[in-house]
Amino acid sequence: MFYKSIVGGAKHVKQQHLDKTLERNLQMYDMSVGYNPPPDGNCFYASIQHQLQILDNSTESHVDLRQRLASFLTHLVSLTSEISYVN
Repeated sequence: MFYKSIVGGAKHVKQQHLDKTLERNLQMYDMSVGYNPPPDGNCFYASIQHQLQILDNSTESHVDLRQRLASFLTHLVSLTSEISYVN
């Protein structure tokens, strides 16, 4: 249990350092973070969904985006597996 608290503490300190570094770098270029999705494994799709909602008034959820991308990649793999490569 003690080991977990040390590792957890170290991760927290490292994350704080990364956050401060990011904040400092953003300030250098007069930028800010407008949307910070929860780090739940869907943050990539949630970020895209957020931008689509702003730019395109999209109502598609991050779950829908993940499913569409998975379907597209599956289709792409099936197409590329049919191509024979000549060396």
